Amino acid sequence: MNKEDKAELEEWIKCARSIELDLAKKNLKNGQDPEIVLKELSHRLIQKVLHPLIKYTELLHTGNYNSYASQEEYKEYMKLKNIGLKADHVTKD
Repeated sequence: MNKEDKAELEEWIKCARSIELDLAKKNLKNGQDPEIVLKELSHRLIQKVLHPLIKYTELLHTGNYNSYASQEEYKEYMKLKNIGLKADHVTKD
């Protein structure tokens, strides 16, 4: 993995972490059991972190890996699910 791919992957992971933390905060605010929220947070974050790494490994052999495209696919997925990329849905109320 070259420096550019590593930097892009780190940025993508930071974005995924932020999204998942915001969702966990929202779920806690809505009264969900903290233990369940933490388990779901852990599961979703691990899945998100592993996905590009698995994809990278698979595509490395073909020479077709593009971490920027992977990030864009994720962003598009989040838009389609109406989740967004920021914590706009979390308030202090």
